[in-house]
Amino acid sequence: MPRLGETPLIDPTAEIVASTLGRYTEVAARTHAHQHGATYVSPYNDPAVIAGQGTIGRELELDLQAKLLKVIEDRRVRRVGGERELEVDAQIVAATNQDLETRVAKGEFRRDLYHRLAVFRLDVPPLRQRKQDLDDLLPVFIDEFNARSGQRVDSVPDAVWQRLAAYDWPGNVRELRNLVERCVLLADGPVFPQRWLHLEDSDTTHASTTVARCDDGDRVCLPLDGSVSFDAMERRILIEALRRNGDNVSQTARVLGTTREKLRYRVQKYGLKTSD
Repeated sequence: MPRLGETPLIDPTAEIVASTLGRYTEVAARTHAHQHGATYVSPYNDPAVIAGQGTIGRELELDLQAKLLKVIEDRRVRRVGGERELEVDAQIVAATNQDLETRVAKGEFRRDLYHRLAVFRLDVPPLRQRKQDLDDLLPVFIDEFNARSGQRVDSVPDAVWQRLAAYDWPGNVRELRNLVERCVLLADGPVFPQRWLHLEDSDTTHASTTVARCDDGDRVCLPLDGSVSFDAMERRILIEALRRNGDNVSQTARVLGTTREKLRYRVQKYGLKTSD
C-alpha cells in the first residue's frame, strides 16, 4: 500500500454547477463523486476515488462543511446516483488567512469541523513579521523567473534590499513573488532593477517629495520614469488637490472636473480623510 506522501494532491476548483436538482458546486461533486447516469456527471474521473490514498486540498464554503465533516468522520462516500459506499483514506490540508476561532464564535464556520481539522496546527506569520525570510525568498523567486524568461538577473543592489525591508507587504509572499516576476522580466541586464519595484509606501513617499519640490500654483509634478506606480500617482494627486481645497470633496471635484460621487469613490479607495 503506498504512503500518503507518494499519492496525488487533488485541488478541486470551486466552480458553480447548476442542475435541475438544485445548486451544486464542483467541490461537492468532486468530494462525493457521481455515478454515471445521475443528473450531473463530473467531467473528472471521480477524484474522490483517485484521491483514495492521496491528499485533497481546498477552501470550502460553509454549506459544504457538513458534507466534508461526514466524509472525514466516516471515511466513506456514496456517489450521487450510486447504491454503495466507497472507502476514502485521505489527508485533509486546510489553509486559511482568516481567524477561524473568531469565525466559529460568529457562527461562520462549523465548530465540530474546526476541531476535527485542527489535529495539527501550524500558524504561519505574515511576511511583514518575518522580513528576515526575504534573504531566502528573493533568490528563489529570481531563479524561478530567470528560468522562465531566459533572463540572467544575479545581483540585487543594497538600495533594493533596503526598500524591500522597509515595506510592510500587505499582499504577503504572493505580492513579493509578483514583484520579482515584474522586475526580472523588465530587467535590462544582470542587476535587479529598482525602478520597477512599485512599492506603494515607498512610491507615495517618492511622489510626495516630488510634489513638494514642484508646488507651483495649479501644477503637480510626478516622475514618469517608472519609479512611481499609477496608483501612487493618483493618490498623490488627490491628496494635493484635497489639500488645496480645504479637504472639501465637492469643491475638489469641481476643480478636477469630475463628479462628487466619482471623487468620493477614489477618496474611499485610498483611505483619504476629508472635511465633508
